[in-house]
Amino acid sequence: RQMRGVLVSGLVAGLAGGVVLATLLTVVVPTTPGLPMRSLMRLLAGAAGSDSAMIGWIITLVLGALVGLVLAAIAGYRGRSGTTVMGPALIIGAVVWLAALFVGVPLLFAVSSVAVPITPEFWPLAMFLCVASLLFISAVAAVFVGMASRPRRDDVRETRKLRRAA
Repeated sequence: RQMRGVLVSGLVAGLAGGVVLATLLTVVVPTTPGLPMRSLMRLLAGAAGSDSAMIGWIITLVLGALVGLVLAAIAGYRGRSGTTVMGPALIIGAVVWLAALFVGVPLLFAVSSVAVPITPEFWPLAMFLCVASLLFISAVAAVFVGMASRPRRDDVRETRKLRRAA
């Protein structure tokens, strides 16, 4: 029962982080010469075969939910304090950034994954993805830890019973 609660918290946290990331991807338009002047969210939707940003949002939210579940599975059994969650969250954030850099960018811009780190035109995008990944995983971790600190329904009932009895 408790593991289910941990996984639900991870799912909700991942969706919250997905909203943060999707918002960033929606508002950022790369201005690098030679790259399409479209938001990263529209480029993501285009890579999935659609022109609708809604498809990009769905992809981002699903990936966010998966990341939240992974964080819950890794960090949830150790307790959900900020100190026990932050280490795994930072590692997951680094993996997300590297996946975005070496898999996502080549898919979006139809370039070789080797070209991304050595091409100066992609460096600002790489730095943006680093910051976006940090914001994303920070949101996931904060919501995950925050959901653990809220009182459970059973605890609230028990507290009310004790107050009435006193």
